[in-house]
Amino acid sequence: DISMYVMTPEYGAASQLEKINMLDYADMVCVNKFDKAGALDALHDVRKQYKRNHQLWSAKDEELPVIGTIAAQFNDAGINELFERLMEKVAEKCEVKFSGDIQHHAHTKDTFSQSTIIPPKRVRYLAEIAETISAYDSWVIEQSAIATKLYQLDGTLTAASALSAVVQEELNKIKRSLEEQLHPECKKLIQSWPEVLERYKKEFYEFKVRDKVIKQPLTYNSLSGTVLS
Repeated sequence: DISMYVMTPEYGAASQLEKINMLDYADMVCVNKFDKAGALDALHDVRKQYKRNHQLWSAKDEELPVIGTIAAQFNDAGINELFERLMEKVAEKCEVKFSGDIQHHAHTKDTFSQSTIIPPKRVRYLAEIAETISAYDSWVIEQSAIATKLYQLDGTLTAASALSAVVQEELNKIKRSLEEQLHPECKKLIQSWPEVLERYKKEFYEFKVRDKVIKQPLTYNSLSGTVLS
């Protein structure tokens, strides 16, 4: 009962519009991807051809059922107007009565008011998140390697007490260089690790939530009565 022709601004030259028969028969014409370059000129040309095909020489552009839309944009003004005009056509051609009056809000310029959830400058936000996580993972691997070398050096220095002072001094230089590369937060985590380990060795892991102490069991009894952690 109702036909709608959906097109994009990339239809070629204005003369190509004369070959599109759907402009003669469609009740609605939707020029989607209205955020593309040259979309306003395309909308003007399509409306001009629509007037010519339907001999609506005195009709105003905003009165024509030719709407520019950005379907990929949340709460797009063009999509809203398209829906309102579609409901008008349904009421007109199908004799369907709606409660309340239907009004369409003509737009042109406000189509570009990007009412998006994701701002245009952040269209790569998922890629940025992935890049940030990847960079963090690389940093963790790097810091972990430094901490491992420091642990090995500590063991070497302890076992190499009988070595000459020159060798021990060289090992200490390497150790100081690695300590400078280790992030302060990582140092803090390593220093507090014995305390964390001790907390997990207890029967309950205790922490506070709004001044209330919560006890989380860290062990359980097997069917044979063995205490497992």
